[in-house]
Amino acid sequence: MDSFRRAAERLADLRRQSPDTAGLILLTATLDYEALDACLPVAIGARPAGVIVTDLSNGSELQRIDVALSVAEAVAGVEPGTTAIIGICGDNAAGLLASSSFEGKSRRLVALGRNAASLAQSLFADRSHESLSAGLTALAGAAAGVPIIDWLDPSLFGDDLHEACNKARVNGFSALLTSNPDHLRSIADAYS
Repeated sequence: MDSFRRAAERLADLRRQSPDTAGLILLTATLDYEALDACLPVAIGARPAGVIVTDLSNGSELQRIDVALSVAEAVAGVEPGTTAIIGICGDNAAGLLASSSFEGKSRRLVALGRNAASLAQSLFADRSHESLSAGLTALAGAAAGVPIIDWLDPSLFGDDLHEACNKARVNGFSALLTSNPDHLRSIADAYS
């Protein structure tokens, strides 16, 4: 709950400094109904443009998040349906294997994506699966009728970073997410 409150406060601060800021709130699909009911109204009250939902294993989870967002929007006085969802299904094997289940589960869904570093951790494996996970993410996006995005490993730098950004663009990823602000220039260069 505290992390959602801090995120909402940070987003409100950013909006005061720059009213056009379109912040995103990060949450995991593993949150239960009680946690969602407690945390989402706080976050949605800050009027984020959307939520990034990690650990999506299937379309039912996406639908559950959609319903929870509708309730949170009603509680916060926000027009229902205005908060977009970016679903990360490519950070776990179940999400990639259930890609067809995301179709038609939420009108809020604006993109599906993967996080290859998280997927490698969950598989206890090296990163040799990256081309397969990129393809499965592309199929998930096509089935759901939304663009695909990729999440950069925050430890990338230099030539490896530039190569990852260019490879993502060539592989059809419409955008890149990062938690490392040092990546922004390389992302902009790859997509300009």
